[in-house]
Amino acid sequence: MDIDRDIMEDTNRDICYFIYGGSYLPNRIIYQIVEELVNDIDLICLLFTCKQFYYNFRQQYKCRFKGVSLIDQSTHALNKIRDNTIHATKSFHLRSFTDIFHRSISNQLVKSNIPLFNYNNNNSHSDNSEDSIEEAVILVDQIYHKQQKNNNSDDSIETPIIMGGAGDDYNEQPLMQDLPDTIKWLAVNSSSRPLTLATGWKFPSQLEKLEYTSTINRKIEMGVLPETLTELSLRTPSETSLEEGVIPKSVTSLTLKKIEKSLEVVGDDVPVIYYHFPSHLLHLHIHFKIESPMLMFPPTLLSLSLHMPPATTDFRFPSNLVSLTLGVGRDGVSRSLNLSLLTALQTLVIRSSVPIPSDYLRLPPNLTSLVLYASTTIDSLTFFPTSLVSLETFYITIKGAVEKGEQLHDTLTHLSLQFKEAIPVGFIGPSIKTLKLGFITKELLDVALLDGTIPEGVQTLSITSYRNFGIPPTILQSINRFTWNRLNTKTENLAFPSTVGALEYFSGLPANYQIPSSLTSLSTVATRQANLLQKEYGLSTLYIYQDENNRKWLLPETVTFLSLDIPSHFDGMDETYYLYVRLDPIIYQTNVTELVLRTISRDIIHCNIQRLEDYSNNNNNNNNNSDTYDVLITDQHSLLGGIVRLSKQQPQTQQLYLNINWKKIGDPFKISVTTIPGTTNIQ
Repeated sequence: MDIDRDIMEDTNRDICYFIYGGSYLPNRIIYQIVEELVNDIDLICLLFTCKQFYYNFRQQYKCRFKGVSLIDQSTHALNKIRDNTIHATKSFHLRSFTDIFHRSISNQLVKSNIPLFNYNNNNSHSDNSEDSIEEAVILVDQIYHKQQKNNNSDDSIETPIIMGGAGDDYNEQPLMQDLPDTIKWLAVNSSSRPLTLATGWKFPSQLEKLEYTSTINRKIEMGVLPETLTELSLRTPSETSLEEGVIPKSVTSLTLKKIEKSLEVVGDDVPVIYYHFPSHLLHLHIHFKIESPMLMFPPTLLSLSLHMPPATTDFRFPSNLVSLTLGVGRDGVSRSLNLSLLTALQTLVIRSSVPIPSDYLRLPPNLTSLVLYASTTIDSLTFFPTSLVSLETFYITIKGAVEKGEQLHDTLTHLSLQFKEAIPVGFIGPSIKTLKLGFITKELLDVALLDGTIPEGVQTLSITSYRNFGIPPTILQSINRFTWNRLNTKTENLAFPSTVGALEYFSGLPANYQIPSSLTSLSTVATRQANLLQKEYGLSTLYIYQDENNRKWLLPETVTFLSLDIPSHFDGMDETYYLYVRLDPIIYQTNVTELVLRTISRDIIHCNIQRLEDYSNNNNNNNNNSDTYDVLITDQHSLLGGIVRLSKQQPQTQQLYLNINWKKIGDPFKISVTTIPGTTNIQ
């Protein structure tokens, strides 16, 4: 979107509009106001307001956008780069704020064998030379490297990043050269160079957190990893020994993963695996089945995740554990799991792929949170400690005790159950505040929620995979957050509780639903528009309200957050996914200020919408006779976007589309805003 009211155009720089109590606010007060701003779009609008402050601000105050980020540390995916931010670095349309944008990511660095992803802000912007780089990603795509060797066309630049291809031959050592010592967090993805002294690894001297993904299976040598590390994540093709001293003593958090679908070594050549962990380790997470004959966990360990070792493995759980996550397979049920001596344990997660005996498990006495997904039976609800606050399990696991008339402890406030049958009335107690009910039956109408099933006092309710008809009248007025997912195929008229403030309705099946007037947040499925020849989606028009100014609303005026799940499509003719989303009804006929568009279980864009004037009063606004209506739309993490100028007089005739396309699943999305589907007249 490159329609931008550039602040530079205003030549009257001597007027300050920040007046309070008849006098101008001092700059230090305004700067303090800026520091308190959380939403970057508020900062942009603040700087739009006062030109004098804008120029003083740029010259005297090195401001940053707080939400802008090039690197996403939180994601578990191999690709840590935010696609929208990379795109924004190449073409940032809010021209007056370009320097602030680049300053906001000046502490981040990306080096890749794919030119598209390279970003070294400090080297390209001299005004940021004082900023120290603290986060970096070394990103290698072996498929791209092989395509370049085979002299493929330039179109291969847009090849999706595929990590860990067989026969990797790209050496990322040049990418690792000259990394600033100020880097504290580093991700190295798809390295084909083992962590040995001979391969010349040199990490930044101040490095604290490292995420390393290798495409080869080689032991790590002692002395390669820096002693400054506190958090380490290793991802390798198969299980590899950790020799004593390999992991620095400074590491307090260690995560070990295997590349999915890696080949298992079988036969007489299977190596014996040993693990030596740092003596002061606090957090250990092992995401694969362990084959080691012995595991010596440090006594300092507070949280542990692993697959339950077989009886042939000698190990003991540390007595200080606070959190424990276990995966139980066939080998793991060969010994009982007695946790009664772990008096410090508060959180326990057990997921079993095989049936386990009823006497297999004994719980710790002070447990507060339990997730138990296993094919087993519990004869009495006294099995659960009275300290338990949160429980998640299959109903069949506790069915026998419930049918005997037993009640869950009244200390429970969070309950999540998966059902294959009707829920008995009165079983769920009045202490429950958060309730999640999932139905896993394949029958159409065999399960229904009966009167009295949901107790008074439930505030957050989630019902998923419900196949019966209608919303039960037992859903009470105490509920303020409601998630509803139905699977029947009948067109229904649904009325949600009037007190609901946040609603998540994800069924893509026909339904007419009444939106509560108290709603502030709505997550739902985008509906297909009338033009079936285009993959055009938008907000449902089921809710229509006309106010005293004859303005028609598609959502209650209280709704400020909207999330739309959009079905994805593949066109076999051009091998391109594409779709269009109508934006103008959301702009004109709602008060939504935060919009999320999702497909294939990931965000396309998470954006803020700021209307730069009050549209509802523009007909009576004598100070603004313009025929246009300006709206600022920007992505939260990249500020990708700009100002869109729309007509005031006939908004219903001016359509605005968000065009989305990508070549393959995993590709970065290409996003443009247009007035005609499929065109790119507004970028």
